[in-house]
Amino acid sequence: MSKWWVLALFLLCLSCLEEPDCLKSSGKVVKAAFIKLEENEADTVVIKSIAVEGLADSVFYQDFGTDLNDTLSSVIFEVNPFATSSIVHFYFPDDTLDMDLLYTVTTRFISADCGADQLIADLRIESTEFDSVRVINSQIANEAATNIYIYQ
Repeated sequence: MSKWWVLALFLLCLSCLEEPDCLKSSGKVVKAAFIKLEENEADTVVIKSIAVEGLADSVFYQDFGTDLNDTLSSVIFEVNPFATSSIVHFYFPDDTLDMDLLYTVTTRFISADCGADQLIADLRIESTEFDSVRVINSQIANEAATNIYIYQ
């Protein structure tokens, strides 16, 4: 009886091997960190919202006004994977600042079952209304890696 259970378990595991391994390594998320200019360490800011032009769900952070003492040291937002630029609007309590990002998008074919993957790289800042910004990682890969320092 136990041989049949082992055989059934083996066949079940074998059937899982037929599914394709669709590992997609790209991302479309940019992480920007706020940095104190003179101390070169993390800073915190109050942000009401962040929006990206050209995306249907463009609001990535929204403070609903319950407590304006909530501060952030970094923000995460998406870029448009179907374009080579995105304009990001940062809404602060007393001001709005924009940042125009440029990047390259390369599409690579993985397989018929997995489809295609988009690699977004060569991130750069075309223009900004912030005093000082710097791209520290031009490869847009995942949420963990910081791409941009915004100096305050």
